[in-house]
Amino acid sequence: MQERVDKIRQVLEDKKADDFCFFDFQGTDYFADGVVLCTSLNERHAAALMDELKNELKPEEQFLNTDDRSSNWMIADLGDIIVHVMDRELRSIYDLETFFKDLGKKQKAAQEAQNAKNTAN
Repeated sequence: MQERVDKIRQVLEDKKADDFCFFDFQGTDYFADGVVLCTSLNERHAAALMDELKNELKPEEQFLNTDDRSSNWMIADLGDIIVHVMDRELRSIYDLETFFKDLGKKQKAAQEAQNAKNTAN
């Protein structure tokens, strides 16, 4: 998965996306194995980032769904990786970094508790 994330990062950063973050949820109960966040400069930049992502990743990646109805927050579903392209204002309002960091901690704690329970039995 790391090679795929590196490729996504390269494509987005080459087109001047800011604040790239990746959250790894492999081995957890979260519905995706990873989540990418990045910031666009404006609406046109967000559309350009999403277009470049599609152009550069196909045919290796299958885009199961994209939500580009809002140019302030676009989402690409690559199956096991979800990519969020957000403008700075929405990224600040929704603070998904904190959400995903907290979720990762909770998922890890739950997995450790399950492993301890399985070991005890």
